[in-house]
This record gives sequence, structure tokens and C-alpha cells, in this order.
Amino acid sequence: MKQFLRQSLRCSLVASAIAVAGVSTTASGAFAQAAPVDDTVNFTGTVGSVCTFSNVVDGELGLDGPNSLESDSADGGLTGSIDLECTGPAEVSVSLPEDNGSTTDILTGANNYGAEVQVDPTNFTVNTFGGGPSGPINFAVGPVSETLNVFMFVNAGSAIPAGAYDYNVVVTATPQ
Repeated sequence: MKQFLRQSLRCSLVASAIAVAGVSTTASGAFAQAAPVDDTVNFTGTVGSVCTFSNVVDGELGLDGPNSLESDSADGGLTGSIDLECTGPAEVSVSLPEDNGSTTDILTGANNYGAEVQVDPTNFTVNTFGGGPSGPINFAVGPVSETLNVFMFVNAGSAIPAGAYDYNVVVTATPQ
């Protein structure tokens, strides 16, 4: 019987050791922290050139002989201007003058009329006449920060009637 007790005791001890080892393994496995993982999210984007106008100064027309109105100061007119800011390259164009409620519409029968944008007196000029534009001003390298001088004229072909004359000229900057 001693042998039996010894063997039972040994089996009990082995079973207890296995149970304790299992509980401690299970307990340590239950409380183990997983290692954190991380990754990188990349953000990219492309920003194109943007243009804005500011500081618009309206022009005035003066009589250049009996048949013509011009924004030339020599004729009593005043050149208009507008400041241009672009974050990159841009093209600038100008529209033909459009009547904006003049007393008499002299553009319809005019011999010649047009508008001009000038950056400075020696270069960068774009003209638009009754036949169409001469081409845009191309600012191939940006950023652009310029004051654009805006001129307009109309040659009626005959004496201009007394009245109030009001025209719009649209200056367009197209980012490139």
C-alpha cells in the first residue's frame, strides 16, 4: 500500500504541477499585450496657377477730333488700369469694347474700335480691334505681379453725337 500511496502522491504532484503550469501559461497568455503596428498614409496633390485682379481704376474717354473717342491723356482721356497677381505662368487677353448704356450706340457703325492692354510702353502689348485680337500677352514664367494699363478707342467714321458714352472692356488672365 505504501507503494500505492507513493505512486498516488507522485501522480497527484505531477498533475498539480501540470495544472499550475497550465494556469500560469494561460494567465500570462491572457494578459500579454500585442506589439503595436503602424503604417504611413501619404497625401499628395497638385496646385495649379491661380490669378486674381485687384485695384481696378476705370478709364475715361476724351474726344480726339470730331470722329474719335480715346482713353489717351493727350485727348483728355484717362487710361484704366488693373493689378494682376498670378501664382504661376499666365496669358492675358482683352475683349473688344462693349456698349454699356451709351446715349448713342456708335460701335455698330464704327470704322474702327478696339482695346489694348499694356504692361509697359516698350513691350508686352495685346490689342483687340474690330477684326479680332492680335494675340495674348504670355507670361511664360510665374509668379506674375504686374499693373496692366488698359486703353480703348472708337473711330465712329463721322461726327460723334453729343451724349454720355459708357463702355466695358474685359481683361482676362488665364492660368497656364
